[in-house]
Amino acid sequence: MKKTILLPIFLILSACKVDTVIDVSTDQLRNETPENLTASLYLEIPSCNDYEDSRRESDSLVNAKAKTPQLFKGAEYVECFTQKMDTWAHFKIPVAIIKDSRSPVTDLNLVSNEFTLMGMAAKEDFVKRLEDENSRSYVSNDYYIEINLKTNEEFDIKVISAYLQDHPYTIGTGTFKKDATIKISLSDVSIDQLLTDHQVVILEYQ
Repeated sequence: MKKTILLPIFLILSACKVDTVIDVSTDQLRNETPENLTASLYLEIPSCNDYEDSRRESDSLVNAKAKTPQLFKGAEYVECFTQKMDTWAHFKIPVAIIKDSRSPVTDLNLVSNEFTLMGMAAKEDFVKRLEDENSRSYVSNDYYIEINLKTNEEFDIKVISAYLQDHPYTIGTGTFKKDATIKISLSDVSIDQLLTDHQVVILEYQ
């Protein structure tokens, strides 16, 4: 299963789509010991290879490999591939699980505490880097954040401005069954809030 945290990222590299994917379990979120995860970042680029010599990397891939670690601290290049006519540069980025959204550890963080099952927080300097890069770019990017949540027990939850299994919710309530995998995608509003307020709540306990 493709794992992605797809976030809004005023990115870089003449990318059209910027997708981030994170896989996490409720046990990991609720663990008292902070944990670091690895998320997948996918940047859409025109091609992997140079059009004149396929043995060489394309300029867009070279640019992505150079620029991404400057914007996402700790980013590591994985591969470039084409899927269903779209070409993607794939990177790994660190994501920390934290209790206090006011104290982010990595550029992007998952937040879980006694009130919030899952939220997100972004470092201010990370958002500033994205804004600075975006101000120099004339390309409109599409941003998407997806979290694949594995439930280790049953939870009654409230979802705020997100998609669950591709169904949109402004505010919704329900029960997550044990041993399920829930696909959660942030709405544009949630992404804007993350970049504006540097934090956003996605799932609350009922």
